[in-house]
Amino acid sequence: MQRVIQQSRHAEGKANAILKRWERVLNEKESSILEAQEKIILLEDQYRSFEIELKDRLYHIQDEITQKQDLLSDLLNLDELKAEFYSQVDDVNITIKAKEAQLDANEVEIRRRSASLDLIQKNLNDSLISLQAREDALTEKSKDLANIVDIKSRELAKVMFEQLLKEKSNEIKTLEEKERKARKDIDDLRRKYSSFIKIP
Repeated sequence: MQRVIQQSRHAEGKANAILKRWERVLNEKESSILEAQEKIILLEDQYRSFEIELKDRLYHIQDEITQKQDLLSDLLNLDELKAEFYSQVDDVNITIKAKEAQLDANEVEIRRRSASLDLIQKNLNDSLISLQAREDALTEKSKDLANIVDIKSRELAKVMFEQLLKEKSNEIKTLEEKERKARKDIDDLRRKYSSFIKIP
């Protein structure tokens, strides 16, 4: 009986030792679990912080990408504007050259007409001088005829002379009209082309 009690106590001691050992292990496990949970919480906090930082970086990178895309778009637009500007400059240069060519042609035409009008005026002046000389010669001739013919002849000569003078007067008037017309043409050309070329 005593032996049974001893065995029972011995078994109880072992059981208590096992329970204490399990309690110790359980406490260690619980401590490890708590420590692990704290580490997990810390890691979760670090992960959230890292996630926020990554999101901030991502937003920043996206902003930079958007800015660079906008800049690229502006550069493309600038190239288009430059091309359009150069095209307009070329058009203006072509227009200027065309106008310069037209002005040169107008200047040549004005000079040609001016020279032609100068020649016409010179011919008219020469004709007037010639007619005046002929008129003077006829006057002298009529004086000579008046001295050698009788009154009737003088009257006839006078009539003939007056008729001749009338004809010559008409010729002179015609030439004077041509001269006035030529001068008018010159004045018209001066008014019309005075801004392009100086006409003498």
